[in-house]
Amino acid sequence: MLRIRKHNTTSLKLDRHGLQQLPDVTVCTQLRLISARDNQITSLPEDLDLLAHLEHLNLGSNCFSTFPLILTSLPLLKVLHLFNNNITSLPVSFVSLTSLTLLNLNDNKLEYLPDSIGELYGLTHLSLHRNQLQALPRSIGKLRSLRELNLGDNCLQFLPYELGDLRLLQKLAIYRNKLEQVPYTIGSCTSLTVLDLAINRLMLLPSQLSKCERLKELYAEHNPLLREVPVNAVPV
Repeated sequence: MLRIRKHNTTSLKLDRHGLQQLPDVTVCTQLRLISARDNQITSLPEDLDLLAHLEHLNLGSNCFSTFPLILTSLPLLKVLHLFNNNITSLPVSFVSLTSLTLLNLNDNKLEYLPDSIGELYGLTHLSLHRNQLQALPRSIGKLRSLRELNLGDNCLQFLPYELGDLRLLQKLAIYRNKLEQVPYTIGSCTSLTVLDLAINRLMLLPSQLSKCERLKELYAEHNPLLREVPVNAVPV
């Protein structure tokens, strides 16, 4: 078994080690970063909460089928990567991660998000690409620090009007879903610079989109009754 001997280390990289479980990392009480991506880990040790200084955790490309509850006991965690696992739902308690600024849950099997996600007020980057999301909770509009939101390659048929409350949002990707319309409130997202709506079922774009004066890149190709909109085109 892999043993960690440097008790004063602050960074630990265990990528591609064929691990089925984490070694005893709690001896490194000063750890701020752990990267253990591309392994075969299915669960985390119950004493992981002893890593009171941990800020960055990468567990992408492992074998988690549920969100590890022990993570909710890491109050300083800012960056969490859990992409490419088999997670089907998020526990309500995961919102206790109040320090989170980046959450990457790409390539999982999420069908919905809990309403409580709106309590992660510090989030600036949220990525949910290639899940099975059917709808978004209205509370998504409470994430008013968001700069980037990736919802590409899901099963979304509509977006909540509260999306317009994300006034700091700069990049929004909703490509390859089942959208038939975009809420007119998108016009309130005045910080938008990139909007990707490609490969949906859109029949028109709301005229309010013209209020997004900073928009530089609009992708809307492969929608049924819309002409292909060239890259860098901005609605007028």
